[in-house]
Amino acid sequence: MKIAIIMGLCLVLICGSTLTVGGAKSPQNDDAFESFWKSFKKAVIHGDRGTIGTLSRFPIGMSYPASNINSGFELRRRYRESAATV
Repeated sequence: MKIAIIMGLCLVLICGSTLTVGGAKSPQNDDAFESFWKSFKKAVIHGDRGTIGTLSRFPIGMSYPASNINSGFELRRRYRESAATV
């Protein structure tokens, strides 16, 4: 009985998340993302740290051992670190 309840809850969670993700796709969202991506890509190519910071959401999670980037100021300061290591 417990297994049936757990399986039913898992099924509800999977179906609910699928409907939410599938319903979010629209031409307007595609256009907005395309516009964002062009701006972000251009800023990265030109090394425009200010624009990259403006277009980013914080905190930005980093892999261990680097600490997360919590603000636009910190991103601009640490941008040089990541560019030097690449």
